[in-house]
Amino acid sequence: MTYTAIGKILIPIYIPFSNNVELSLKWFIRSLLVDFDIEKIDILSTSRRFTEISIIGKDAKTAISFLTRYFGGEISWKDVEFDSEIPGRVLRVEDEKILVDIGLKEDDYFKVAVNNKEIVKKIYHIEKKVSSDIIKSMGIDRYFPFSIIIRQDSTINHEKREIEGSIGRSTIRFVSKWLKSRFDRLVIYGATRSAVLKAIKSTGHLRDIVNIERVGFLENAVVCKWGTSAVGLIPEIGEYLPKAKFIAVKPRFLKKQLRNL
Repeated sequence: MTYTAIGKILIPIYIPFSNNVELSLKWFIRSLLVDFDIEKIDILSTSRRFTEISIIGKDAKTAISFLTRYFGGEISWKDVEFDSEIPGRVLRVEDEKILVDIGLKEDDYFKVAVNNKEIVKKIYHIEKKVSSDIIKSMGIDRYFPFSIIIRQDSTINHEKREIEGSIGRSTIRFVSKWLKSRFDRLVIYGATRSAVLKAIKSTGHLRDIVNIERVGFLENAVVCKWGTSAVGLIPEIGEYLPKAKFIAVKPRFLKKQLRNL
């Protein structure tokens, strides 16, 4: 039997939604659903928070459920699973904390606040008070996929509509892999993977990279070969991706910075 299922998934679209972007998004979603029996994927609407999609097929309902668990989706306060890992997206990086969107509906809307000091402690196993610049130098900025954990007794600031949370295990593992690496990474926000690859090929820098890692749909990390500077790639690749945002992740330099704090 064929079913149709619709869901609002926490995949923010913050660039103009062209035909090429739509095709890339459908391919991206389908690549995650290779083990599901689905016939068709339609993009119904997009925003800076949610992408509403329709899936037709035998496993349509299961596929929507999988995507919601993987990326996050539109939820009510009663749906929040305390003490469990919840997928989200970074809203803002501040000097004391980052704020994360976990998909709560407007009436139930709260941002999850994660202390910057805790992020550094969980990733580097050191206790340092750090600024927003240090967090961003890890590649973390607005729209970065960021899992969190909310405790039953978490502090709630009703005036600011914020609830205290902790960094999730999957995000710790993901960012730790970057920062333990010998290679620079160039994190690119606001471009599809195909657009990033095209820009790299156009500049002749394909020989200077290891690969392009998926972070999210519009968030990708270019892994530089040993001796290639992520900073050096920005002006050249940036010419082909003028609306994208770039963050150079330099693990060895970052470690020195933290030691000197």
